[in-house]
Amino acid sequence: MSESTDEAFLRNIRIAELLISQFAENRHLIISRIEANGDGLFVDISKQKGLNFDLHLTLTNADEFGIAFEDFSSTFFPFPANESQVVELLDGIHSGEVGMMKFGRGQRPLKLKLVRRRTGTVKTLYTYFPRPSFPFFLNRIGEIRNNPEH
Repeated sequence: MSESTDEAFLRNIRIAELLISQFAENRHLIISRIEANGDGLFVDISKQKGLNFDLHLTLTNADEFGIAFEDFSSTFFPFPANESQVVELLDGIHSGEVGMMKFGRGQRPLKLKLVRRRTGTVKTLYTYFPRPSFPFFLNRIGEIRNNPEH
């Protein structure tokens, strides 16, 4: 007997909700909003001690896990098949090992990269273009990285 789409959706919401609550609890972060409805799961963790920015986590379309902070937004599909990648990214974002590099013209971000810094190397994990543009000749205009000590 196969699982219906609604059953799979509810199962994935439970898995995502558990993942997010464990992430927050293990890092002593307070979830400011958690809402599950027919459109998905929507969780906000507001800026607080241990988190230098608002973090928005979602599960939509039954199997798309979203991570967003500052100007950055990403979707990991299919969830929960990539659950370990999501956990690793959340851990890295919280620890400051994973951050966001902004590229643009002037101060307007046109390209954002989620990057991991380890032992002097930088690895791009995800690239996001918040606005349609030509991604050529962009200057690095900033970097957002969490410092869990503040």
